[in-house]
Amino acid sequence: MKIVLMAKISLIVNGIAVNAKRPPHLLCSFARNLRLDRTHVGCDTSHGGACVVPYSTGKAVKSCTTPRVYG
Repeated sequence: MKIVLMAKISLIVNGIAVNAKRPPHLLCSFARNLRLDRTHVGCDTSHGGACVVPYSTGKAVKSCTTPRVYG
């Protein structure tokens, strides 16, 4: 028997509660799945800055290298 654990997270995105059962690992992919199309991954190395998004910690983070759950 194989047991598969499903990750489930709840976030507030732009003031709206969002629940996801199996979200992508990176924050940029999670944003794209929510159809937040202004988040771009331009360089895929975190050097460009096109992927920068504001985060609840008050900092701007590079979503192409930030895990979806970030402290």
